[in-house]
Amino acid sequence: MSEPTRFALMASGKGSNARALLQAWGTEILPKELIAFVGIVSDQPEALALQLGAEYNIDATCIARTGFTRQDHEMRILQHLKNIGVEHLILAGYMRLLSPFFLEQFPGKIINIHPSLLPEYPGLHAIERQYEAGVRITGATVHYVDAGMDTGDIILQNSITMTGDENLEQFQKRIQCEVEHVIYPQAVRIFIEQCANTCAKNLSTKS
Repeated sequence: MSEPTRFALMASGKGSNARALLQAWGTEILPKELIAFVGIVSDQPEALALQLGAEYNIDATCIARTGFTRQDHEMRILQHLKNIGVEHLILAGYMRLLSPFFLEQFPGKIINIHPSLLPEYPGLHAIERQYEAGVRITGATVHYVDAGMDTGDIILQNSITMTGDENLEQFQKRIQCEVEHVIYPQAVRIFIEQCANTCAKNLSTKS
């Protein structure tokens, strides 16, 4: 039996999506025979996501940006990921664009979740912009990470209908709880299966 695929989570804040993924770990969606979460990495020392390390008995490390160039900061992250044997990355509220160099180290192996139905409302403050626009149909999208701003191929997305009387906090909470926390574990499972199929095709071509 093959070893489980080794993932790290990258988060800058509360880590609600990271928690949703870890809660699904060991269930039928994300069985431990299939996936191993081996670390959480944050660029923010106060990120609540780091507390998940103790809860789930996995490495949780802050690699702060202060005092480092972007290149040096990313090199420190990459070295840490290498040290703990990470194969794939899941961005769970990581609020910093990764450079093309960083992406080249994990080609096609990084995924992200965005709180809109991409390609609509890419980029920062997507929830606030949708709320101000009075959007009634919204949702979230899990996608591959490329060098653009939320432009990678879509893995999975789902939508909800807003009633129109939510305040901003309620608007955000519904997107997170009713869509993001539901589809992210599902999308990770799809991602793993897609990766397995790609590897199988590559082996078949070589043989």
